[in-house]
Formats: sequence, C-alpha cells, structure tokens
Amino acid sequence: MLKDLVEYLVKNIAEHPEKIAIEEIQDRESITVEIRCPEEEKGRLIGRGGKTIKAIRLLAKVWAGLKQQKADVRIL
Repeated sequence: MLKDLVEYLVKNIAEHPEKIAIEEIQDRESITVEIRCPEEEKGRLIGRGGKTIKAIRLLAKVWAGLKQQKADVRIL
C-alpha cells in the first residue's frame, strides 16, 4: 500500500514519529495520502526548499504509476 511507503519514509524522517498520523483516501483513479503532524515536524518533513516532500511525492507517484493510478501526498 502507498500509505505504508509514505508512513515508513515520514516516520524515519520525523523527530517524534509517534505524533504523526497518516491516512489514505482512495478512489478508482487516484490515491491521496494525508499526513497530519504538529507544526514543529512540518519543517523537517518539507525540508529545505521543499526537497524532502518533493522526493516523497515523487516516490509516491512512481509507486502509483506502477498500478496505473495517480497519487498525491499532502501535509495537513
């Protein structure tokens, strides 16, 4: 599952992984993974210039592409 991939990545990046909740919303053509985290974790997950979240989104899109779907990762 895409949720498992994103959860693995995010929880290994976060300083306090126990404070992070990840939810997957799926329909026929797309999968959306929502990351809920405290404000102090957002900077770490986004990364300098957004590089970290861009890399996570790229991996998610590649994984979903293998299954003929679209993917989106959001930090809430």
